[in-house]
Amino acid sequence: MAREAVAAERRRTLDLLVKWYSESWQYWGVKCDFEVLGEEFHDSVWGIDDKDYAEREVVPEIADNVAAELEKAGFTVNGRPERVYPSRADKQARLRYNLQLQNWKD
Repeated sequence: MAREAVAAERRRTLDLLVKWYSESWQYWGVKCDFEVLGEEFHDSVWGIDDKDYAEREVVPEIADNVAAELEKAGFTVNGRPERVYPSRADKQARLRYNLQLQNWKD
């Protein structure tokens, strides 16, 4: 029974990899590098599989992290946007969207 379960999982994984290869699965990264007076400030995250999420959520977060590093080092950051956190309804909508992406047939 255990061997059958392992074999089924391996088949499922290989099928998923074939699907990604044939359908051009992609992922994105967000990177922010900033240099001032010889000091470097940076942050990044990779492996994001939703471009809209990367642009809407991750880009502002990474920029905010670098701005916080700059302020921590004693620099003044002008024009730093106020961080807007998603509402509960936004989080619920995102969860519904993510759950719909799952293959519940297997």
